[in-house]
Amino acid sequence: MFNKILVAYDESPESGRTLLTGVYLAKSLNADLRAVSVLGKLPPYAGYIDAEVPGGTILLGQQATDYYRDLQTRAQQAAQREGVIELVEGDEVQAILRMRGETKAIC
Repeated sequence: MFNKILVAYDESPESGRTLLTGVYLAKSLNADLRAVSVLGKLPPYAGYIDAEVPGGTILLGQQATDYYRDLQTRAQQAAQREGVIELVEGDEVQAILRMRGETKAIC
């Protein structure tokens, strides 16, 4: 039936439940599971921080990256061996559609 499943995963409780459902579905179908967390760009007004804290936007970007890597680590632990977690940067919709096209997974 399905051999690849793609789940969009973020910090929301709904997303966590969706990931667990994807894990159970992947196990029952013996399918590959791929969860995607999208790291969006900082809003334009974040550039104002550099006036007060030089390099502040770089620090904010690194903190966001670290946060999502931690989020994915937790997702990977929840998915155990069945989950392959990837960090994708860019616009949420565009990044998810690009990953879907690359993996040929169902969403």
